[in-house]
Amino acid sequence: MNIKRNIVRFATEDFSHKIFALLLGALIWFFISQQVKRETTVLTVPISLNYDQTEMWIEPEQLNIQVGLRGSQSTLDRLSPEDINIELSLPAFETGVSEYQLPIPKGAVQTPSGVQVEEVSPSSVSLRMDRKEEKRVPVEVRETGSPPPGYRVRGRTPDPARVRLFGPSQELRDIERVYTEPVSLDETVTQDFQEQGVSLALPPKVTVEPDRIDIKYEITRDTGLRSFTRLPVNILSDMETEFQVVSPVPDISLVLRGPRDKLTGIDSDEIKPFVDISKLESGKRLLPVKVWLARDHVSVEYLHPAEVEVELIKVSAEEEDSPDD
Repeated sequence: MNIKRNIVRFATEDFSHKIFALLLGALIWFFISQQVKRETTVLTVPISLNYDQTEMWIEPEQLNIQVGLRGSQSTLDRLSPEDINIELSLPAFETGVSEYQLPIPKGAVQTPSGVQVEEVSPSSVSLRMDRKEEKRVPVEVRETGSPPPGYRVRGRTPDPARVRLFGPSQELRDIERVYTEPVSLDETVTQDFQEQGVSLALPPKVTVEPDRIDIKYEITRDTGLRSFTRLPVNILSDMETEFQVVSPVPDISLVLRGPRDKLTGIDSDEIKPFVDISKLESGKRLLPVKVWLARDHVSVEYLHPAEVEVELIKVSAEEEDSPDD
């Protein structure tokens, strides 16, 4: 019983002071807990660089550093890289490539209230800087494939023929022309056409205006010439002809024009010069030499002689009916 009375007396005597002491202890605990700090590292914090992007080029374009921070646990738990701001300005420099060591002081790091900057790493970064310039260069067309046999590209005209390049002066210095992405040519290409919206192949640091062009193609047959000499002239007649040629007919020479692949494979046996004596009377006369060709798309460009003299005599019935020796 004494123990129970003592416990009750302890709980009830001077109750207001006990409550005050309890509240004070809780307040002190809360205050101390808020003062307890922990360190953390926030990764991939970007740096904002202030410079004239129309006049200057820098590499690397995106800079990230590590920032060591100190603050209350609750504040740090809510912290993200977007809450940290780092802005630095670049100095002016002369034309040409420059190497610059950019210092990153802790004072440049702006943080939310209640967060302190303990460390930045690295404390400086190396930048490569150059002036942006403009240069006009011609466009050269690149292709893959080719037209079908017997056709070729006679001309290709890019529009525009020259374009403007923009980029670091060192990158532009060695560029004398710019090439298109390859235009595909295949067996369907047999007539003139226009390829639209062809993009240009560029180094990664260079831009171009305009960034796409049109190309006008002129397609022609891939023709050539080939000569043949000492070709015998054949005599063409019908079954009812009563005449025959008694004078020797001279050989002829000619030049053929056609697709190169067809000309290469032509043999002289596939060329038949002839004169037609059908329905002619006896006597001497000049007859035009005609040519039969076994290949399509091939024509006679030149023929000599174009006419030959032939002498016709009537064949007697006895000569026609005489048996062979």
